[in-house]
Formats: sequence, C-alpha cells, structure tokens
Amino acid sequence: MADVNGYFWRVNPYTLAVDVAFDEVVYEAWESKDCTGAAHLNLAGDSVPLPLFTFKLYKSGELRVVKTTAKIKTLQVCSHNWTAAACGLNSACPSPRTAIALADTAALTSASKPDLSTYVAPLHPEVP
Repeated sequence: MADVNGYFWRVNPYTLAVDVAFDEVVYEAWESKDCTGAAHLNLAGDSVPLPLFTFKLYKSGELRVVKTTAKIKTLQVCSHNWTAAACGLNSACPSPRTAIALADTAALTSASKPDLSTYVAPLHPEVP
C-alpha cells in the first residue's frame, strides 16, 4: 500500500496491521573504527531497501525511507552495528562500499505508519 507521501507499507488484509514494506534487517555503518561520527546506510549486500519502501533501522527501530533523490557515496566501512554488541569492528577496513549518509535529509526521511483505524472500505471491492 502507498500512503499519501507515496511511501510503500505492508498491510495485513485481515487485521489492517501496518508494517514496513522492506522487512529485512537494515544496519548502520561508520567510517570510524568505533561507531562514531556520521552514520551511513550501507548499500552493500542483500539488505538494501528500494527507494520509497519503508524500512526500520536495526538498533534504533526508527522508520525511514530512501528518497528517489538519494545521492550515493563510496566509503570505507570500518565499524557497524551488524552484531548484538554495541559496535562491531572490521579488523581491516574492507574495500570501499556504497552508502547513503543517514543525516542526509535529501536522501532519507523519517516515516510514520499510516492510521487505518477508521478504514471501512471493502478490502476486495471486486468480490460481490
């Protein structure tokens, strides 16, 4: 389902419960070795949300959306929150990865779940 902003959400057709459209785990990454400084959305690997698909950040639980105007940059990911530990370190910073800065408001924005509590239209209008 798309909300009034054009952001995509997953909706349970029986309960109308709303959840993020991209339900994979999305991690934050840093260029520093101690998870300090500017946090980034690491675009390497399989956990990459599509633009306009809502997702939840792993540690904070914040709901976010990658905008269609996102500018991607290349950085060395030297620390991350991919583990249950407060900060996971890469022993040697790997080759450069693509990423989006989480503070880049031109690339990412916060999202709020739409309220469907007053929704009364039929879920399947094509069925008599």
